[in-house]
Amino acid sequence: MSEFGILSFGAYVPITRLQRSAIHATNSWFAGGLRGLAKGEKAVANWDEDSVTMALEAARDALQGIDRASVQRVAIASTTLPFADRQNAGIVKEALNLPDAVGAIDIAGSQRAATSALLAALGGNETTLVTAAEIATPKPASEREMTSGDAAAAVIVGTGTPIATLIASHSVTMDFVDHFREAGEAHDYDWEARWVRDEGFARIMNPAIAALLEKAGLEGGAIDDFLVPVAVRGVPEMLAKKAGIGEGAVADSLGATLGHAGAAHALVMLAAALESAQAGERILLASFGQGCDLLLFEVTSAIGSVNPRLGVSGWLARRIEFDQLRKVSFPPRTAPARPRRARRA
Repeated sequence: MSEFGILSFGAYVPITRLQRSAIHATNSWFAGGLRGLAKGEKAVANWDEDSVTMALEAARDALQGIDRASVQRVAIASTTLPFADRQNAGIVKEALNLPDAVGAIDIAGSQRAATSALLAALGGNETTLVTAAEIATPKPASEREMTSGDAAAAVIVGTGTPIATLIASHSVTMDFVDHFREAGEAHDYDWEARWVRDEGFARIMNPAIAALLEKAGLEGGAIDDFLVPVAVRGVPEMLAKKAGIGEGAVADSLGATLGHAGAAHALVMLAAALESAQAGERILLASFGQGCDLLLFEVTSAIGSVNPRLGVSGWLARRIEFDQLRKVSFPPRTAPARPRRARRA
C-alpha cells in the first residue's frame, strides 16, 4: 500500500575545507577570545558556487533512483539566494530538466526556512523536491566566521514507499531576535550566545518539545535520534536532558567537520541521520528561528532499499584542505566584528 512521506534524500558539501586554526591565526590580534573555537574545519563554497548551484547538486543526489517525471513541485529554502527578483527554484527545475508543468517556490527570511518548506510539502499531496542551501557571509573575526559552513541538502516527499513518515509536528512562532540581517546588508548581526541559549532555546524550545511529545503520545526516551541544528555549544544536550531524551540520541551537529550551514543545516542533519537510520527508529528534528519547528519521523523498512548515494558522509570524504585564510577566489573580507558585550572602562 502506498503511503505519503519522505521517499529519498541527498546532500552536497563543497570540497574545500578551511582550517579554523588559520582563521584564528589571522584574527588573533583582534579577537584572541575565539581561540576556544579554533578546532576542526569548515566547508567553504568556491567562487563559482552559490545557494542555487549547491541546492542543484543536493537535488541530483536525492533524485538517484527516482523518476524525475514524477516531481510535481520544486522548493528551495535559503537566506542567501542569489536572486532577489528571479525565481531561484525555477533555475533548479530547469537545470534538472524537469517537465515544465512543475510548480516552484522560494522560501527565505528565516533559519526555519528549510523545515517550513518540508512541513508544507508533508502537508500537501504532491511529489515535492525540497532543497535547502546556504552560503555563509560572516563578518571577519566573529564567532559566526568560526562556526559557519556552506552546504546543501534535499529530500523528496510524496506518495509511494516512503523511507520515513511524519508522526507528529509542532511549530511555535515568536519574534525572538537572536540575530538578524537587514535587507541589503552582507552580514548578520548576532546577539550574545549565552543570552540566546537561556532566553531563546531554553524558553521557546523546551515547552515546544514537551508539546510535540504529548501530541505523539511518547516519552522522551522513545526518541532514537535528536537533531538540533544550532551552533551554540551545549544546547542540544540541554534540550535533550529537559525532555528526557537519552544522551546517546543527540546527533552530531557536524560542527567539527562542516560547520553550521544556516537555514540549510536542518535538512543537512536530517540527510546525515537517514544515511545510517534503521527501520523503526524515531527521528526528532528541531529547528530554531523566530520560534521553532519540530518534526517527528519514524523510519520504515524501506530504508534498506535506498539506492547508494554520496550523501553527507560521501561529500565530507571528498575534501581539499587549506590552512591559509586566502580570499583570492572567495568573497572579500570587510571590517572585523565588534564585541557584543559592554566592557567596563
